[in-house]
Amino acid sequence: MKEMRGTVLICTLALMALSLWAPVGLSAQGGEVVFFTFPMGARSIGMGRAFTGVSDDIQSVVWNPAGLALLEDMEISYSRLESFEFESLDRTSGINNNLISVGFPLESYGSFGFSLEIQNYGETVITDATGAVLGVQSDRGYIFYATYATPVFDKLDVGFDFKYLKVNFTGQEGAPQRGSTSAIDIGGLYRPFRNIPLQVGVTFRNLGFDLQFEDEYQKDPLPRRLVVGVGYDVLQHLFGSEQLSLLASTDLKFARTTFTNDQNEQVSDIEVYRYYGTEVGYNRMIFFRAGFIDEPERFRTSGATFGIGLNFKGIMFDLARELEVSELGDETHITAGYRF
Repeated sequence: MKEMRGTVLICTLALMALSLWAPVGLSAQGGEVVFFTFPMGARSIGMGRAFTGVSDDIQSVVWNPAGLALLEDMEISYSRLESFEFESLDRTSGINNNLISVGFPLESYGSFGFSLEIQNYGETVITDATGAVLGVQSDRGYIFYATYATPVFDKLDVGFDFKYLKVNFTGQEGAPQRGSTSAIDIGGLYRPFRNIPLQVGVTFRNLGFDLQFEDEYQKDPLPRRLVVGVGYDVLQHLFGSEQLSLLASTDLKFARTTFTNDQNEQVSDIEVYRYYGTEVGYNRMIFFRAGFIDEPERFRTSGATFGIGLNFKGIMFDLARELEVSELGDETHITAGYRF
């Protein structure tokens, strides 16, 4: 088993090196695939999306697959993102995402997880030249996740996500557009001190093939990202508290972006996204969360998050809200789950 885990570590480092070796490895150009960028999971959202170094539950599938190695029991969860609504020919449509996940540890073999994300972008009303309604097209995206994570050493866990994306939405003149691609995420969690509850996480996201649409020559690049995060339980470290916990976390996300400036020149720059979060818990049953998101203004604005959580006899419920983070409107996140 130790030999297998050592092999996993070597493969992880090799894939990370390859991802850094290619200049496109952290690139993000105009038209990049947005379907891989939607954050999911009410606990992580309530903590300002600063979850890469915290990951220790089923939500790790989205944020840092290495966190799945910390599962002690089987977990299932359902998460929903409620975004904004819009009108189309007197029809009201809403944008929402739904994520169903299951994760389970297998003794001596690591932990496995499977997830399905269904992204709904509302309905597009198709009309002819006279304005007559010809039909209604539902715009959707589907992402399937297969996750594996394992401890390599006492202080280090590694994990992998394989993701398959399929999208179907309305293009120009009402013609359906279909596309698909696949990618992997690579994550690691490192605990440098035995007596200090501090955890460092790193994730390489969306390493894979560009999104190819059927009957289209152009390909859209994936939003490849490098994320580094830290999680630290303040009260457990300073006072040895078992009833009260105060978890502090921060994430830094890096992306190389190419865009056209005012002089019509192609400019390449590294965008830095900053996330900050806290979670106060009582007796591992009631949780209050808050965070702050600081993203580049070219894409989004800064804003605060807050959330609450309940955990009673394996039943988990989390609620979170983002305030003024997106120009499209505030978003609500809900997660319900059960730990066997």
